[in-house]
Amino acid sequence: PGTVVHVEPDRVLVATGDGRLAMRAFQAPGGRAMRMAAYLRGHPITPGDKFEDL
Repeated sequence: PGTVVHVEPDRVLVATGDGRLAMRAFQAPGGRAMRMAAYLRGHPITPGDKFEDL
């Protein structure tokens, strides 16, 4: 799992076991891939969220 450490309008920074990952796109299970800015408009993500929970 990864933990969200910072949210910007067009990317989400996620802490991983090897460092940080800057996510600029997202694809929810069963959904279509979309730019992070578009995803964030309908699905708020906040620091501390874990990707196993999203």
